[in-house]
Amino acid sequence: MNIFIIGGQFFGNTEREDEILDSCEEYFPKCNRWKTIAPMSTKRAHAAAAFYREKIFVFGGCTKPDETTGLCEMYSISLECWSRIASLPVPRRCASSVVVDNAIYLLCGEDEDKQCVDAVERYREDDGWLTVAQMPTGRSLTSASRLTFAKVFLESCENFR
Repeated sequence: MNIFIIGGQFFGNTEREDEILDSCEEYFPKCNRWKTIAPMSTKRAHAAAAFYREKIFVFGGCTKPDETTGLCEMYSISLECWSRIASLPVPRRCASSVVVDNAIYLLCGEDEDKQCVDAVERYREDDGWLTVAQMPTGRSLTSASRLTFAKVFLESCENFR
């Protein structure tokens, strides 16, 4: 399994301060090597990304330091190219994404006014975006992970008398 770095933003470099990137790189941990892959069609930072079915999905982000976008793209690893997919219902940045049960979920983030979003939206390639829940509180700069736990059944000693 390789690691992909997608877009981003320069900080602390006086010549390129706040520059938003469309560049993408793939890292091969086994041989400690980097490869430049096709750039996104849209420069962006603070986007959410998810890996699903041998594709990388990128959602929203900033196209300029103070400009939030709802544009979404998909990178096909086998075809080595990007394509546009359905835009977000609400443009946002600094959101989290996670894959669960054959769908990608996008959680929270910030809208165009830098207000925290409380929406949980589901993306499926065949039917696009659907708002499925509201968080109790809007949040930004979050992380999301899918964890799988095994059920543990405990039998009371009283059942063995």
